[in-house]
Amino acid sequence: MRRRYSTEQKIAAVKLVEEGGVSVYQVSQELGVGQSTLQKWRQVYASRMNTPEKIREGSIEWQEYHRLKNELSKERLKVEVLKKAITYFNQV
Repeated sequence: MRRRYSTEQKIAAVKLVEEGGVSVYQVSQELGVGQSTLQKWRQVYASRMNTPEKIREGSIEWQEYHRLKNELSKERLKVEVLKKAITYFNQV
């Protein structure tokens, strides 16, 4: 049966590799997970470190992030409407 690891446990394992100088092989052996699994955890951790959660709320970067996020939502909606319109006019 596979063991489930909490997010905190995964982050702690990744920090051992990233900041503690312990090899991926050693950590994977200690936890009983495959090296590829630990590598995936590292990728997730790395992507989270570059997320907007690290941007201070209310800062210019935070405001710009939310402005762009809203703009992207509007553009996606426009694309969906255009796709439906194309489908409709191709049927007529």
